[in-house]
Amino acid sequence: MTGEAVRVLDAYWDRFLAVEPLLATLVGDPRFDDVLPDPGEHGRAERHRVHAGLLAAAAGIDAARLAAEERRTLALAVALARRELGCLAQGMDRLWAVGHMPIGFRFGPGLMLGVVAFQQPGDTAEQRAAYLRRLAAFPAYLDAVAANAAEGVASGVVAPRAVVARTIGQVERLLATPVADSPALAPLAGGGDEERSRGVEALRGQVYPAYARFLEVLRGYLPRAQEALGLAALPGGMDTYRSEVLGWTTMPLEPDAVHQLGREHLRRVQEERTELARRLGHADPAEAVAALEDRPGGRLAAREEIMALARDQVARSWEAVRGWFGRLPARNCAVVPVDPAHEDDLGEYYLAGTSERAGTYFVNTRPPRPAYELAATSFHEANPGHHLQIALELEAPDRHPLRRNASELQGAAFAEGWGLYSERLADEMGLYADDHERLGMLNQQALRSARLVADTGIHAFGWTRERSIATLRASGCDEWAAAAETDRYAAVPGQALTYRLGQLEIEALREEWTAAGGDVRGFHDALLGLGLLPLASLRTELAAARP
Repeated sequence: MTGEAVRVLDAYWDRFLAVEPLLATLVGDPRFDDVLPDPGEHGRAERHRVHAGLLAAAAGIDAARLAAEERRTLALAVALARRELGCLAQGMDRLWAVGHMPIGFRFGPGLMLGVVAFQQPGDTAEQRAAYLRRLAAFPAYLDAVAANAAEGVASGVVAPRAVVARTIGQVERLLATPVADSPALAPLAGGGDEERSRGVEALRGQVYPAYARFLEVLRGYLPRAQEALGLAALPGGMDTYRSEVLGWTTMPLEPDAVHQLGREHLRRVQEERTELARRLGHADPAEAVAALEDRPGGRLAAREEIMALARDQVARSWEAVRGWFGRLPARNCAVVPVDPAHEDDLGEYYLAGTSERAGTYFVNTRPPRPAYELAATSFHEANPGHHLQIALELEAPDRHPLRRNASELQGAAFAEGWGLYSERLADEMGLYADDHERLGMLNQQALRSARLVADTGIHAFGWTRERSIATLRASGCDEWAAAAETDRYAAVPGQALTYRLGQLEIEALREEWTAAGGDVRGFHDALLGLGLLPLASLRTELAAARP
């Protein structure tokens, strides 16, 4: 890549990492390992300058004259900048301040300490010193987040009570963990007693007291939080929701159209679930699920059992992908448990690797767990899903770092669509052990269709928490999962739409590819060879890449 476009993209990436230092650490750039982002007024103004500057510079570039890789990178950068400016314009910081979920490459305050500790390198004395300086920045960071929450209260833009209650629980569990046992000490493990003592003192004297003050802010916020779950109940809420839908999917979709699409696809998956349940000898999916969980070995009662099953699934899928893809990453992913302090709020997820650290599949080991349901999730998060796609992105030669790390930035509909597509692909690959695991896959497919219905129901049509939970329960979720999913949609509007919408586009592109005489392996290599792109430009770029 050469020329004006590259200079613009290089400058944008450099400035972007400076305002998002945790992202810099995540992608392996150590320059900002000792600071936290500035969520306050100055930080917001700087973020606006960065992203508005990119759009202004991009407007002066004729994309039609660019080479393919330059064109794709510029399109991604423009989509990302628009997404970030949309969040700033809608004041999403006021809601993120009290949220309990990850939001793209950002993390709610209750998750922040654990995420920083996991991502932070600590192999050298210099790295550990940077981490200690970053720990010292937590009080100012939490004070700024608290100020954003206060702005939300003053303006009437407040988060749902159910979301705030979950964030309170996260912070309470963090503070209940003895300092000496805190995962936040992990980056200091390679140092001596003196460095560990400094870490303990930073947590005890600065970080924990700052979180205790923030907990009181949350408790004071809770009575002011809204009973309603959705954005529609807030001033300008429908405009905010449309902006979030566009930001997450890159498509200008109307909520009512997405709602109806979800209902239709949920109906189709329910028919598949019913057919499979009857093949297993049961009247309906609910009866089949109950029978599966009641049989010997149907529920995993020990954390070790859950981890062993997940690791076996990841190992088997790593071997199986060789027949379906021409290019593979250099190594398989690591498999580790979700921090028990966060397992009431977080399901499974994948964290991209760096040149030093493998990509990581985090497994929620909260027992008891139905044995039949884990396989689809493992294939979604690991192989042939997120790990395969994202690791190939990171290893792509001659690709701009913005593109290599795109899965952390933009185009969630591509990444999550690929993950959901991979659950179905795993069935073609023969990875499900039996019809029981296949039913688990269909349950997950039903959930992702139900998300189209519930997310739009919550944010556009004023659904109650109870109605969302009932809809998700009908799709196959248990009570705990349906409640957690509902509160997730309330905290991160629009993100839940990306899975099914992305899957539908990828399936349509595959059908067109094979109808024109191409094979499935060639489609996979062509699609993943493009790298992550905004859904809005995926079809055009795939057509241009066809041999």
